[in-house]
Amino acid sequence: MHFALSLLTRGFVSPFQQISEQVAQVPLPPAEAQTLLVKSLELPLPTALTEPMGVFQSDIIIRTMIVAAIADMRANPWLLDYVFASLPRDALTLKDYGENEVSRAKEWFAKTEIKVLLGARVPDGDPPPVCVSIHMLSSSEQENTLADVHHKPSEDTEALWPALSAKFDPVSYSAATGIMVLPATVTDNMTVATGMVIVDRSGRSHPVLDVLSENTIVIKSGTIADFHECFVKSAQPSLVASLESASFKEAFAIGCHCVGEAVHLTYLHSVIVFAFLRYRQALLESRGFERSFIESGDFKLEAEFLPEIFFSRYINLAGYVRQYWPKSFSRKVLSFDAGIRVTDGENAPIETSGGTTDELSWIGEQDSSTFILE
Repeated sequence: MHFALSLLTRGFVSPFQQISEQVAQVPLPPAEAQTLLVKSLELPLPTALTEPMGVFQSDIIIRTMIVAAIADMRANPWLLDYVFASLPRDALTLKDYGENEVSRAKEWFAKTEIKVLLGARVPDGDPPPVCVSIHMLSSSEQENTLADVHHKPSEDTEALWPALSAKFDPVSYSAATGIMVLPATVTDNMTVATGMVIVDRSGRSHPVLDVLSENTIVIKSGTIADFHECFVKSAQPSLVASLESASFKEAFAIGCHCVGEAVHLTYLHSVIVFAFLRYRQALLESRGFERSFIESGDFKLEAEFLPEIFFSRYINLAGYVRQYWPKSFSRKVLSFDAGIRVTDGENAPIETSGGTTDELSWIGEQDSSTFILE
């Protein structure tokens, strides 16, 4: 006997005979020339995916949530025992809708392709036998008590990354040490500092790790690249974006549709409701669709598809999202070059016919010189 978790977060534990870590394929009805991916979810999702950015893509978030939930339930069919758990435990439903009905529901779910559609309720032409449709009903801005200030007021951005030099060929480069000697055409016009990037001929970036002299730099040792016609770019990111955001309440109609057998619509509706309840924290709220709640509508026959028997039932889904945008951009100070110039005292620069020389150094408290940090 084995035990496993469908999700890597809190989940139901159920015994089953075999654990498969491979992605499986479920045969679809002969009329459908496709296969449906069946895969257990591994949660929580990477944190890089959970911060909502830009204009919130609610339609895509909801669709991917439903697709992932269905795939997880196909990979772990024992989850359907929880969907229909009340039927075999109720004295009135036990006889007609007990374990046999649960088995029929599980068999139907395993063999039926469930298409998840965006926008249109059904595609043009004949409706698919079983599908779920997603329709936005409204998206309205809510009161913002802190004006449009985002909870993260600024962020680094790589929207602009200008080149700091023209293309050049290095005077020399040693792959063993990573030491590169730059031509005077580069160093005469700019000071190369650590953190800057050398972009090779193929477009790959190589950060400057150290500066040995005005024209000698160090990149990662062992780097093999074509540095003909390379150029220098600033360290990334070179811009800071000031962020603003607004909260929106969004409402969706999630349609459950089946052709033919009305009981199949009850199966589908139960599965989708279960998906929204079980997976909404991991697949909706953690991805930015927050404080969600659902309600279901009536069971109805769609007259427009007659004589085709087409049943529908809608689930109303509502929640809160946040849209954010950059208000302004400003450049960052990425590096600076400091030096000491002596201007007065016994170690002051020596006057020569050609001007002054700053070869003498300032020696701290032992020197009475006046100096400037530049």
